[in-house]
Amino acid sequence: MKNRKIILSFLILFIISFIGMQYTGSFLKNAISPMGILSFEFAKTSFQIHSIIINWELLNRMNWVYRNMYIDFVFIIAYSGLFWQLILYVCSSDRLNRILVFLPFIAGLFDVIENIFLLTMLGGTFIGELSRVTFYVATLKFIVIGMVLIFILFRSVILGINRMKNA
Repeated sequence: MKNRKIILSFLILFIISFIGMQYTGSFLKNAISPMGILSFEFAKTSFQIHSIIINWELLNRMNWVYRNMYIDFVFIIAYSGLFWQLILYVCSSDRLNRILVFLPFIAGLFDVIENIFLLTMLGGTFIGELSRVTFYVATLKFIVIGMVLIFILFRSVILGINRMKNA
């Protein structure tokens, strides 16, 4: 029961921060950054980064960029906590499953590193390799999140089948 209350708390924080990011991110979508902040995250070159930032500056969108980035820090806590609790909820006592419980925090760590790099670039530091490293960190984050979601879905199906057998 306690686990469900924690899951609900993280779920509410997840939904609120997700909506906040969608709202603030909507102001960042245009021809130069069609995916908004994701275009910035996945820009591989300093030229792409610079073009996106200049475009946002010309459109007076920098306040929305920073709002979106700061909401993302809340979102990191929300999704890391939610996925952690969901893994614990669907997990058996297998050692492998207990190890996987750390994956949401690894994804969150990648996200924090990515955000620090993005904020550094927003501050005017266009280190050539920083944009490429940020791209790879963002990619790793999404791969880990994908693995976590697949695991939770897989374990949920198994848990449901086992409950139907025992009913």
